[in-house]
Amino acid sequence: MEPKEIMKIFSDKLPQVQGAFANMMQNISESSTIDAKTRELVMVALLTAQKSPFGVKAHGRRALDEGASIEDIISVMSQAIPIAGIGAIMDCLPVVVELEDCNECRNS
Repeated sequence: MEPKEIMKIFSDKLPQVQGAFANMMQNISESSTIDAKTRELVMVALLTAQKSPFGVKAHGRRALDEGASIEDIISVMSQAIPIAGIGAIMDCLPVVVELEDCNECRNS
């Protein structure tokens, strides 16, 4: 299931919670002093440490949209290894391969 589909279920089943979450994320984004690409790469690293392929896929896609490369995404994911262990990147790397395949299709 794609991140957008899961977020739709979240919104349908828990609309008030989803609204509060969306507001929080918007406030964090608007108050940030870092650019959007860096912000998305930080999210990828944090979500890798949490072993969240869903989150890595969603924010990896956003990072690509903001100008990051697949290599950038894999590089920040590797930063989670000392904190979360090799298993964290192994859990999340397959979704990055999917993003890479999708990104290559968009660019050809």
